[in-house]
Amino acid sequence: MSRRVKDFFVAYLFLVGLPLAGLAVILQYGRQLTAPMSVNGVWTVEADLDRFAQLLCMRPAENGSRISMVISQSGNNVVFHLAGSPQAVNGTIEGGMVRAFSATAKQANDGGCKNAASVVLAARVEHKSEPRTLVGSLSVLGCASCIPVTFVASREALLVKGD
Repeated sequence: MSRRVKDFFVAYLFLVGLPLAGLAVILQYGRQLTAPMSVNGVWTVEADLDRFAQLLCMRPAENGSRISMVISQSGNNVVFHLAGSPQAVNGTIEGGMVRAFSATAKQANDGGCKNAASVVLAARVEHKSEPRTLVGSLSVLGCASCIPVTFVASREALLVKGD
């Protein structure tokens, strides 16, 4: 075999063989990965919204016991934003559990929770129900007088463009 053919063969192995071998390793590793459960979208929250409002410094609910919550998701990271709330709550989803923790506490001035550390949201995703629901509680760390608020949230139907 001539030197030129050997050089071509070596170059071919480096430029084609190594990337293909790397791709095979990446695909093998990727088979073990699973996507997190989807919670992205608009949810309708049913709870004692006056207590919700007190914990999150929201204006009191005007429409009874329901409020809209938007969840944005990127991988395992989620951001909760309740309609009428001045803050968003960041969190994660692991398995069927959603946990969120506000970076800065904003409690109602008259709730006795002025020194509370943070707002904590913990919920379980009921993925077998239709529509998908979240069942959980909202509480304030460091506040003995703040009673946690339990809630149930149902994901609103996704609209498909063109319908």
